[in-house]
Amino acid sequence: MPGQAGTLETIARQIGLALQPLEQQLTSANIIPFLAQLGLHFPPQLLQPNFVNALNAGATAAGALPNTLTQLANAIENGNESGILQAGVQLIQEIGAIVHTLEQLGTELGNLSGSLPGINPAEAATFAQNLGSNLLSYMLISYLESVQSGVVGIFNLLGIVDYIPHPGVSGDPAHPPYVARKLQLSRLGDLFTKPDQLLKMLYQWGDAGFDGSALMPRLGTCWRPRACSRARAARREGVPAKPKWFCQAIQPVAGAGRGREGPLTSLAQRSVFPLSDIFVRNA
Repeated sequence: MPGQAGTLETIARQIGLALQPLEQQLTSANIIPFLAQLGLHFPPQLLQPNFVNALNAGATAAGALPNTLTQLANAIENGNESGILQAGVQLIQEIGAIVHTLEQLGTELGNLSGSLPGINPAEAATFAQNLGSNLLSYMLISYLESVQSGVVGIFNLLGIVDYIPHPGVSGDPAHPPYVARKLQLSRLGDLFTKPDQLLKMLYQWGDAGFDGSALMPRLGTCWRPRACSRARAARREGVPAKPKWFCQAIQPVAGAGRGREGPLTSLAQRSVFPLSDIFVRNA
């Protein structure tokens, strides 16, 4: 009879699954396009020896995860409680090692921030300072998006995560379009104790000047992750692609209250599937 992992082992298992792809991403061939998904496209001069060494350390740390995850899954399947505990502890240690390597990667990037052509040194330094936490956020939210994308939309609406498209800077290859994915767990307390203040901070809810301009992009992304994942799955299966607007976030429409289409009308007319569908668990 299969055993049951404790809460800590269950959380560690999901985090481990989320961080597994770092083994492939933290390589000299992939790191520049990978970092571009965080909003800054670096030149090849980034690949200095110390930075590459930090990359290799991160890839090695992530490479230890699959074996431990398999051990944990087998222990759960076989009802081996001591095996569950042992694999769980090992997995937590490996996750800690990955976090350390990501911090070291940020340190090495910071050391190069003043010598990268086409990159503003101050911007590169700030990017490097936040690199460890931003990579963790990116990996965790991307994983959640792949297994339970509707939850990402809900969390984004509540402010627990930021899942916000950025258009980039036209004509500037250093600033490509990207989707910011950041955990905002510090807002959890306000969500349960001061939800009115949290809504006011996020959307100016209750203010005289509230116009929905901050709310509508997040509301649109309630189904954007799920819609985009469906589109990707459809392409893999050879199903005709949806129109481009299928994966676009909804934007507020000017002219509300003056006889023209307003944000809520636009929202109802442009929905690509019922809002309730975001609560349905992915298959």
